[in-house]
Amino acid sequence: MIRIVLMIVGAFMFFSLPVRAEETSSWEKDFRIKASEKGITKKTLDNFFKNVQENPKVIALDRKQPEFRLGFQEYLDIIVPEYRVKKGRKMFFRHLPMLKKLEKQYGIPPQYLIAFWGMETNFGKNKGDFTLGSSLLTLAKDTRRPDFFQKELVNALKIMQRDGLDINKTPSSWAGAFGNFQFMPSTYVAYALDANKDKRINIISDIEDSFSSAANYLYSAGWRKGEKWGRPVILPADFPWDKIDISKQMPLKTWKKLGVQNVKHKDLPDSDIMAELVLPMGYKGPAFLVYHNFNVISDWNRSVYYALAVGYFADRLLNAPRLPKIYPREDVFSSYQTKELQAGLCSLGFYQGKIDGILGRKSRESLKNFQRSVNLPADGYADRDILDIINKEKAKKEKSFACEN
Repeated sequence: MIRIVLMIVGAFMFFSLPVRAEETSSWEKDFRIKASEKGITKKTLDNFFKNVQENPKVIALDRKQPEFRLGFQEYLDIIVPEYRVKKGRKMFFRHLPMLKKLEKQYGIPPQYLIAFWGMETNFGKNKGDFTLGSSLLTLAKDTRRPDFFQKELVNALKIMQRDGLDINKTPSSWAGAFGNFQFMPSTYVAYALDANKDKRINIISDIEDSFSSAANYLYSAGWRKGEKWGRPVILPADFPWDKIDISKQMPLKTWKKLGVQNVKHKDLPDSDIMAELVLPMGYKGPAFLVYHNFNVISDWNRSVYYALAVGYFADRLLNAPRLPKIYPREDVFSSYQTKELQAGLCSLGFYQGKIDGILGRKSRESLKNFQRSVNLPADGYADRDILDIINKEKAKKEKSFACEN
């Protein structure tokens, strides 16, 4: 699926180094062998290579990591602005008969499909500024993730061969996601459908095929009919941070006993549905209890921010209230600050791993363990305040652990 690329203000120039002819032909020869073993014909390969060119901008975007981590509130402001919600409601009612039919067939409520559509391509308006064949060829020949993108290129060639899609002209993201819902070629091959029975799968301009394919994907990923994605909640002032690991699932009725309430300050249902607490801005920000279908959304895009935004967007389409806007003291937390945090946790004996500036699950779990050690709410949230505390604790230590740079 398409990933959000943060554009940092500045000017960039892209240069393409010359590639020796024998190197190019050697790579192409090897790839042709692999592709032919997967059923790609010589005719398809000849047609593809005759009309494709590599794009150095793709490599530049693949290498570029955002310097700053966008906060959850800023992310929502960009991804789920009010004008998009209003447009989404129009799309919801415009396509409701078809969407209700899909809900009956796959169990996916209409608001979720509209939310995915709006987030992925702004309801079909932004399907990518690159071309599918060019992007995949460029990344398949690159050294960072060649195996993954060679498989995606083979799948794209299968689509070209089977369905007649000219992948050298098909708009895509720089990473090779295309269509209304930004499917990768492997996702297309596995889940795309000819819903209107015109003997052609078209997830680019045919709405019925597009929505049916998205519903099929979510259904196949394990969507549970009749269950929500989750809900925003309010934590009590005396929440037992020292006794609860918020990353562990517990029945909803257990969260109720801990004093967690809905956003109207009403008790939660006495339900056995398993729920996990998610705090995208730490304990001082919004809180969510998420259920199984949240994990299905995360299967589409493995970002907590993304999955929360889909759920929130879907709820807003049905006139759920807006979340109150909460901005942190600092709007961004840079990758350099994250490295400093990881190094500090490592020197204190809480973190073992690469100092890479990526605040993943391992880093968050290490941070939660540190927070417990200094009697702070163990929310795993990294900001300037917790970094200051880590550095102060580090300064107290006469001896520190060795860390991997």
